[in-house]
Amino acid sequence: MLDANAHVAQTVSSRGFSRLPHYFTKHTLASTKVVLVDPLPVPPLASIGLKRFADFVRGDSNGITYIDTIFLKPTQSKNENLYFHELIHIIQWRLLGPDRFLLAYANGLECFGYRQSPLEAMAYDAESEFAGSTLIFNAEKLVAEKLGLQIRSNLRLYSADQYAALGQVLIVNQTVGETGMRSGLLSMCLGDNGRGTANPSR
Repeated sequence: MLDANAHVAQTVSSRGFSRLPHYFTKHTLASTKVVLVDPLPVPPLASIGLKRFADFVRGDSNGITYIDTIFLKPTQSKNENLYFHELIHIIQWRLLGPDRFLLAYANGLECFGYRQSPLEAMAYDAESEFAGSTLIFNAEKLVAEKLGLQIRSNLRLYSADQYAALGQVLIVNQTVGETGMRSGLLSMCLGDNGRGTANPSR
């Protein structure tokens, strides 16, 4: 998907936004790519058996980020607030790495739903601060600090080995069915004692 769109990708820095350079480094803005496309490329989670994510797949999103590339609908090409939101995800991808980001994101959807999932809540909170104030802050440092808070508050950011284990569950999902898959993810929402679900760090 990323390679297929490489020929139409532009850098965020080339978009000429005036405020973003005050919040993100030159490297981030120059290395992050943007593709304008409609419809957005959304992973077919429901089609591989993850039916509880169907609402996320059907959601009328204006943007989605994969690794170092932001996909936006053409109507949002000048929406600096949305670029800010997606750049928060870019930093999350970078700091966590693809394996841990994907597992943490799936875990957050399973435990809290889309809007309150920790990685989305972080992006929405930062976007609101950006949109509602002229106060300048280091957005990349903010993400790093909040990810650290999430680790300490037991919102687990899983290792590559744990993500690989989830991958094995996905492979056998057609055998164990939706209930088995849900049980596997739900167990990640609970603390080590299995007695409760962690609350999102806001």
